Amino acid sequence: MGKLDKILNFFEEREVQLSRLETYIPNESRRHVLVGKVVSSRIYSFVVLKANLAWLLQPIKGLDIEVIDNSRFLLVFQHPFDKKNAMEGNPLLLDKHALILNELMDGEDSRSVSLSWMQIVICVENISYSYL
Repeated sequence: MGKLDKILNFFEEREVQLSRLETYIPNESRRHVLVGKVVSSRIYSFVVLKANLAWLLQPIKGLDIEVIDNSRFLLVFQHPFDKKNAMEGNPLLLDKHALILNELMDGEDSRSVSLSWMQIVICVENISYSYL
């Protein structure tokens, strides 16, 4: 028996680590989850995305970010106020590209959530009363 047999032995927990394909989110923090996407053709690295989102959203209690695919990610907040601030802080920009966030409801698939629109606040000044 060589070194290869020792590496492939699945009964020794410290030798082999198996990764799960599905993301596990505990039930108590499931209600503080947002699905997001950066509107860009650029593919962001996970490290850059995590650092920029943490800087942009500035959560108080904590934030876990998990990548779903190349353009989607999950934001799991530790406190409901952090989630509320992220949703009310729209529009958000990440590297001059729009960041679209949507709430993930219980039992909803994160890949099927529509991320096609965002709220934009427009301030119009010096408009005459005749246009109102």
